Amino acid sequence: MDHFDTCDRNYLYGRLLCIMEEMEEFTPPRNTHYCRQYRGNYALRPNTTITRLMGLVISSRTQNTEIFRALHDKQTHIIANLFSPEEFMDDTKLNGLYIKGYDLQRYWDQLCNPIKAIRELRKMTQKELADKIGVSQTQISKWENEDSNPNYQSLYKLADALECDFTDLTTIKR
Repeated sequence: MDHFDTCDRNYLYGRLLCIMEEMEEFTPPRNTHYCRQYRGNYALRPNTTITRLMGLVISSRTQNTEIFRALHDKQTHIIANLFSPEEFMDDTKLNGLYIKGYDLQRYWDQLCNPIKAIRELRKMTQKELADKIGVSQTQISKWENEDSNPNYQSLYKLADALECDFTDLTTIKR
């Protein structure tokens, strides 16, 4: 795989489906199962289906709005930055890569922060990495502490500076 495969709309839609399932699973009421009901339609019409799921899941979580929105915002921020508006609105059938995106997202909570892990493996300081990619040391710290997430261009620059594959930034286990 090259650097762009993880930004493929199929892959990103897989991650979004997983996030919706996790939000439905971990925020009461837990017995709605909207994601399971709509899964069959997902690969055929992803934009229509995810838009419907977001409405259903969010409306069923009104009792826990603050917690739910925090979880939703944190989980979807990086993916939203990777999608182009045209890709997100594209409702054509997904290919099998969406399953890989789904699987990666399912195990996301078991992963450590890959930027920090690879940077330390390369014996590089935050400042050195920041200088290499043209951002502040504070920005690197925010990414490593998950206070914010790098956009696509920054992820590409990070992969280049850290001499790793783009996918390495999302697949290092604790």
